[in-house]
Amino acid sequence: RKEISVRQVEAVGKNLDGDHKSGVLRRVPVLWSEVFIQAMELSKKYSRKLGNRSLDILHIAIAIHLAAKVFLSFG
Repeated sequence: RKEISVRQVEAVGKNLDGDHKSGVLRRVPVLWSEVFIQAMELSKKYSRKLGNRSLDILHIAIAIHLAAKVFLSFG
């Protein structure tokens, strides 16, 4: 697994802030209890076989919870 530098983390943070301010991204409320239940179900079903990490599972569970029409993930 590749790690990113502090400089890269800061750049990502600035980009996310800019995207939020411009309206490209928006914050939406989630029901965390439902998200965690979904994440546990996904983990039980797929993690042993695929080796998913916890934040990856949460990312997918949130997308399902929000009924996302598009889901992007970069490895």
